[in-house]
Amino acid sequence: MSVHITIGIPPRTPRLIVVAGLLFAYALVAYKLTSLPNNWLGVMVVLLVGVIAVLWVGQRHLLLLSALVVAIPLVGFDFSLYFNEKLGGDYRIAASLLDFSLIALWLEYWLTTPRAERRLLRPAALKWLMAGLYLLALLSLNFAKESSLTFFEIIRLTRMMALAWIVAKCVNSEAALKRVVVVLFAMTIMEGFLAYAQKLAGGQLGITLIGEPDKAMTQELNTGDTAIRASGTFGHTNQFARFLGLVLPIALAISIAAQNKRYRLFAGLTLLIGGGALIATLTRAAWIGVTIGGAIVFISMIMRPALREKAVRGLKLVLVMGAAFILINLGTFIARFTSEDEGSFATREPMARIAMKIIQDHPWGIGFGNYRLWLPSYGDPAVPFTFQAKVHNVYLLIAAELGIASLMVFLCILVVVFRHSLLLSKHAPTELAMVAVGIAGGLVAFAIHGLVDYEEIARIPILWFHAGLVGAITRLTQDSNNMIGGSLIKISPPEKNSLVR
Repeated sequence: MSVHITIGIPPRTPRLIVVAGLLFAYALVAYKLTSLPNNWLGVMVVLLVGVIAVLWVGQRHLLLLSALVVAIPLVGFDFSLYFNEKLGGDYRIAASLLDFSLIALWLEYWLTTPRAERRLLRPAALKWLMAGLYLLALLSLNFAKESSLTFFEIIRLTRMMALAWIVAKCVNSEAALKRVVVVLFAMTIMEGFLAYAQKLAGGQLGITLIGEPDKAMTQELNTGDTAIRASGTFGHTNQFARFLGLVLPIALAISIAAQNKRYRLFAGLTLLIGGGALIATLTRAAWIGVTIGGAIVFISMIMRPALREKAVRGLKLVLVMGAAFILINLGTFIARFTSEDEGSFATREPMARIAMKIIQDHPWGIGFGNYRLWLPSYGDPAVPFTFQAKVHNVYLLIAAELGIASLMVFLCILVVVFRHSLLLSKHAPTELAMVAVGIAGGLVAFAIHGLVDYEEIARIPILWFHAGLVGAITRLTQDSNNMIGGSLIKISPPEKNSLVR
């Protein structure tokens, strides 16, 4: 009897080899591999190996979602496809890990999800408001002094809205939701340790490749000391603080109410390490915002009977630990709130007046990304920052660049996501509700921080990620069949008993 042993390769291997070859060829052309500095070559190799690994391994969907979340804080980790030196470092077309993850998830969704199972984005108001904001951004091209700058910001806004849409569509199970939250916590812990290392190293670790700023930020305190302000991989300490403000309320909610002990402990660890990193940013608005956001989390959970007992126990524990935390860092808090800070209100107030003058003269905006180009006509060279810096207020910046109508639309987006998060916190299953209530608390922290600091709305991926999560939780809540129709969204018959279509 003869034994035939056949050694073969999986049927899909030829297809994978072809795909990997096409990706490699694309990289050679798009990134001009041979002309890149040597430190980028290793990055490209790792990226290509990672893409090929995604094609090979199982659980591809969860892996792609993980890559998407990993990319959110790595804002400086990109490959420039086009760069015009005349426009400065902020204005370039770049492809990042975030872009690759978005494209891969979009393709997977359209290729693997039957048309009958595809659902509209909910809440529906979010879809129309996002479309309206995008159209208004396009309209601002007509008022821009430099249309190429507006074009760059529109590209970034396209990326952010795609992020919200893809998260809403592709976080399609409680397991997927838990995965993205756990990865978000892991990245927050990593950023926290990085912040501590920056403090110990005097501000710089030499990892600008993944987003560390070129120059460390410091703060002169009335104690005579110069404090390092940690920034992680975000390029600026205030951006790092904004990220923490949107994440820590979710960690707080999960650390209180999660049924799985490991999940709960991991959220608690995130809260502890992230909270320490938030102190290290020395960002007062973020401190205040996270405190109020945390209060929203507790109030919302106490109002839900099923979570009330856990919320009360958690509140007692947080008050005890918070008191100890404040005492340990009391000197930092007192010094930060009492030190003279001529770079803060003394410059923000005239910057706000200039922004309001621009809004008054240009109610339809001056062009997305064009704010600095108009400052020579409005700013005062004798007043610090007013001649070259953007107004340190998210809302005034939106109104100045995109117009008053755009500001109203953006505020409506925040209100819709916030309100829907609170409704979900009351009616969604517990594991979903605590993420929703954390998002509501994070939005409060973001809204407060935005009063005294700015960031282009097309450059805050964590904000649009939260909006997408609300859409995903809405669909998962409907799928759970634990909700009586019409509690969240008013819909017309005969669909009164469903949350989404």
